[in-house]
Amino acid sequence: MNASQFIEKHSFYPLHKTHIKTGKQFKFLDKGLVSYEETKSCFVVAGDPVCKFKKDIPFVLDQFVQWAHEQGKTVCGYYFSQFAAEGVTRLKSYPAGITLGTNLSDFELAGKKSKEIRRALNFGKKNNLVFQELYNDDYFELFFELKNLESKWFANKSTFKKIKFLLSPLRADQNKISDRSFVVKSKKNKIIAFVSLDEFKEPGQQSSFYVDHMFQSPSSYRLALDYLISEIILTLKAEKRVYLDLGFCPFQGVRPLNFIQSGLFLTKYMSYIYNSKGVYSYKKKFSNYTKSSYMLMDPKASKAKQILSLSQVTFS
Repeated sequence: MNASQFIEKHSFYPLHKTHIKTGKQFKFLDKGLVSYEETKSCFVVAGDPVCKFKKDIPFVLDQFVQWAHEQGKTVCGYYFSQFAAEGVTRLKSYPAGITLGTNLSDFELAGKKSKEIRRALNFGKKNNLVFQELYNDDYFELFFELKNLESKWFANKSTFKKIKFLLSPLRADQNKISDRSFVVKSKKNKIIAFVSLDEFKEPGQQSSFYVDHMFQSPSSYRLALDYLISEIILTLKAEKRVYLDLGFCPFQGVRPLNFIQSGLFLTKYMSYIYNSKGVYSYKKKFSNYTKSSYMLMDPKASKAKQILSLSQVTFS
């Protein structure tokens, strides 16, 4: 079984499938698979390992660290769950931000918490916007239109296009597209917003989805993406899915308790590096669920070299 097949069969954590689309390296160990990128001094791990059983995650991480040391490398990384951060023994964990999402079982359209979602739905209907799921044939037919829209979005938000570690590019490769894709079209049949989702599944539960791509036209229909996300929430709710993971908000919820966390805390105010507050405020409109995400570092190795490696893979 290769890495793609192993991830497809055993993924129960957001981001696992993105590893295939972002050119990660993979290391099979006794009880799981680790995804990472390599710098001169470090193996930078991309979140929780893929394991048959969740209880094995800390063990696989520790085993990977031992293997890395045998190769003369230090291990660090981010986007780890609290379970992984608390269980690993060879690395030290630091709160690095939060992940926002919608618990679809608890979601209700009525009430104060869903005010922005109702507003977006009303906007879409008022402007005769069309919500549509794309299937494989649709995706490949519209690929260049989507790619052009993505380029315009990134040109308008130049910081985002530098972040490569967690975000996969749009591709026309049959084996690399997301599990599901949705668009909103204007009344002139022009695509003005796009969201793609990757599936993951907690053992014994109905499936959930992670947002892989999310962008819209920067020049028209300001709430088009809001409308699209709102319609996706309603669609997944009707399908009795469990969760819509909207992704990582770096530096949010971090307290300056030590040197590393102080650096992360200060970075959230440096919008020219990453508009963390803006991303958080936007995703919060659609969220009823928050969970902490962690960075892991080797306490016995140079922190400066690890931070440099984390920056290299993120903004390469």
